[in-house]
Amino acid sequence: MYIFESYLDLRQHTALKLPTLPKSLEGVISQEKFEKSRAYSLDKSHFHFVHAFVTIVTDATILYFRVLPWFWKKSGGLVTLAGLNAENEILHTLAFLAGLMIWSQTTDLPFSLYSTFVIEARHGFNKKGGPYLAIYLWAFMFGLSLVMLTIYPILIAPLFNKFTPEFEYYGTLGL
Repeated sequence: MYIFESYLDLRQHTALKLPTLPKSLEGVISQEKFEKSRAYSLDKSHFHFVHAFVTIVTDATILYFRVLPWFWKKSGGLVTLAGLNAENEILHTLAFLAGLMIWSQTTDLPFSLYSTFVIEARHGFNKKGGPYLAIYLWAFMFGLSLVMLTIYPILIAPLFNKFTPEFEYYGTLGL
């Protein structure tokens, strides 16, 4: 699968190297926009080749050295360490999947950061919210807080709690 997809990606990469505007796009976009799009696509293509190669080598190494069965045993130990029953398959599986997700996110983070902050910024796509980002974030959080303050007592809290009308009781206050 990796070889076939790499072959297709290589064909696309070769097509991206053609410097002339295709006849079907003449009159639709300018040569300048075509060049910018082509340069961006070539950078993304180079990055994709490296990322795909590192991913396939990492996955092959994990399979060859049988890391997954080893981690399955270790995740049972993590469940026991947390004071839970390691014989519970659901807890064991959840610990295993949580570990795999943490591993996946950690190993993919450098590629994601490079893609966003180097490639995207190089081609002018990463503007990081502009000068008013803090105001936008504050307004969003303020609006979300107001919505949650309104919705929680009416819709969410009654799902988990039973509310009864409270009667007036002034006996302990001396009123």
